[in-house]
Amino acid sequence: MKILGIDPGTYSVKILEIETSFRGYQIVDSYEFPLGADPNLEEQALVEIQSAIVARFIREHRIDTSKNVWCLPQSLGTLRTFQFPFKDKKKIHSNIPFQLEDAIPYDLDEVLNDTLIFPSQEGADVSCAIAPITHLQDELTRIQSGGCDPQILTFPVSTYRSLMQRVLSDSLNEKRIVLADLGHQKSQFFFYDQGIPKNIQVSPYGGYEITFELSKFYQISLPDAERIKHQNAFIISQQSDHSSCTKEQIEFSNSIKVSLKNLIRDLKHFMVSNRARSTGPIDALYVCGGTSLIKGLVSYLTDELKIPTLALHPLSHLSSKVHVNENQEAVIACSLGTALTQIPKEPIGTFNFRKGPLARRSKTEFNLTDAALPLSKALLLLFVIQLTFGILGLARSYRLDRLKKTLNSSLRTHELALSDTPLKAIERRQLLEKPALIETKVQKRMLKKKKQISILRDKDHLPSKQLIELSEAIPKTIEMDLVNYNSDGSSINLTARLYDQTQTRILKDLLSQDNHFTLEDYKLSVSKTEDGAKAPSYWTAQIKLAPKQF
Repeated sequence: MKILGIDPGTYSVKILEIETSFRGYQIVDSYEFPLGADPNLEEQALVEIQSAIVARFIREHRIDTSKNVWCLPQSLGTLRTFQFPFKDKKKIHSNIPFQLEDAIPYDLDEVLNDTLIFPSQEGADVSCAIAPITHLQDELTRIQSGGCDPQILTFPVSTYRSLMQRVLSDSLNEKRIVLADLGHQKSQFFFYDQGIPKNIQVSPYGGYEITFELSKFYQISLPDAERIKHQNAFIISQQSDHSSCTKEQIEFSNSIKVSLKNLIRDLKHFMVSNRARSTGPIDALYVCGGTSLIKGLVSYLTDELKIPTLALHPLSHLSSKVHVNENQEAVIACSLGTALTQIPKEPIGTFNFRKGPLARRSKTEFNLTDAALPLSKALLLLFVIQLTFGILGLARSYRLDRLKKTLNSSLRTHELALSDTPLKAIERRQLLEKPALIETKVQKRMLKKKKQISILRDKDHLPSKQLIELSEAIPKTIEMDLVNYNSDGSSINLTARLYDQTQTRILKDLLSQDNHFTLEDYKLSVSKTEDGAKAPSYWTAQIKLAPKQF
């Protein structure tokens, strides 16, 4: 399965593609689609443009079945943390509404929330993300208007936590860390205490302030200032060798420091507020985003904040087919973390606001209100079809009844003409009026036919074949008339001509000993010759045989 992590920034849209399998996952590729240095667009139009870019990317790469995870602006929601003296998740979820009543300036039915539960020895720490339903619905409507309909809607506080769980070592994740995403028009700060999201803040300052300051200082256009920022921007920190720097370089560096003044002020306030929340000092600051690519910025932040500051390089710790430089790693950090939310390292999960009123409608679901008109038309058509079939069935039944009456009438009318006698006509009429009698007669006839068939089926027991076998046993000097024999059903009458008395005895013995016939009668008659001799010319035998198996 493919997962798309989508980071819709104000400067560019970043998409990171991950492919999962049974063995694990692999980063396939990363994509960036610039929007321009100064979009100067309303928020609604900007979101639709971002969504259209993502939708076109999905169509061109033919990955309609991918799981799309959209990272919402952190400014749409806030974060609250709670501690419970128990670990039961059902009990925690039932207590969350009571905790939120006094923690947010909204009614509970006006907001949507999602929670991450972190079990501890004493109970459980809970991070709860809250956002007004109307704000989320408006944002989702803009996204869908552009042609994209993501399955997951999450916040950066959750995406960066998933990223750090994969990238940072376990020892670093057990410390207190601040991550600063320095964007184009705004920056986002996140505080994690032992891997638990504790606090967030959105600053309205980012890289655009540097572009604007350079344009103002050097009296150049914004596109030229943006190009200079990307190609040559640097900051001379306290650790740098000032003696090797020219006056123009120092002025250029100072102009960038001035533009970062408000951003660093907000970051300092965020650090101070989190020191009071945590049990100890903040151990490290990680920076990412396009603005973090300014040379010398990491050292400058370390000097200003008095906290170790490091650039976040996530791809060097992950399995990836993508070969990018350090600058690109800082840009795709949010999109990478967004995709990694669907491959959690631990069973904590991620914030997902595609639920409740924002739940994604599956392809098999439909809205009854939207389908009311077509549904009513379908029901009306079904009623008309059923009515038509009913009328046709009644008409068919009526025609069958009339046909039956006509046939009965015709049969009774012509029965006398077809019968030999009036008695047979009456008998047939009675049979027609009593179907049970017809069935009995038919069964008797069928039984008789079966017996005849069973007899004729066994050809070895046929009288004709048995007579042929008998003729083969009789000597050739005896003339047997086997062609013109007479059978009355129970016996066979044959005629034989014999020319001496020895033949009469032989024939009688053969007939008596035959296996197929029983000799019932054997009569001899003398036939004289024409000249009147005393000795008979031949004897005629009238033979009556009864088959043993017939």
